[in-house]
Amino acid sequence: MKKVVLILVAFVAMATNLMADSWVQKATNPNMGTGMDASFSIGNKGYCFQRNTLGDMWEYNQVTDSWTQKATFTDTAWNNTPLGFAIGGIGYILFQDYGTLYAFNPVANIWETKTTYSLTTIWSVVFAVGNKAVFGT
Repeated sequence: MKKVVLILVAFVAMATNLMADSWVQKATNPNMGTGMDASFSIGNKGYCFQRNTLGDMWEYNQVTDSWTQKATFTDTAWNNTPLGFAIGGIGYILFQDYGTLYAFNPVANIWETKTTYSLTTIWSVVFAVGNKAVFGT
């Protein structure tokens, strides 16, 4: 999991110039270093959920090369293993330890509980294909 997060951080923090075969430094997340535990992209923006003492959500705008703090996640589940994905313009964070799925609406800048379920396993990867999420171990 740490390799996945590290790779994601590298892609969020830097962009490649394929013609010059080089990397270009991009804006650093102002809250970097507190942990970036789940992420997803919607359109041309990236979203990073940071599992810190506040449950911060940050939006990266590649056009302006800037970060904006979004609505703070206020449920106590934020301290557990999160996975992120996006479908249909909505970002989702699944907290594996509690089996709770939350939706983040970036337009309204709000969190919403979608479902809670009984877990029989803990997933280590999730991705979206079309309008479906695929979970795997």
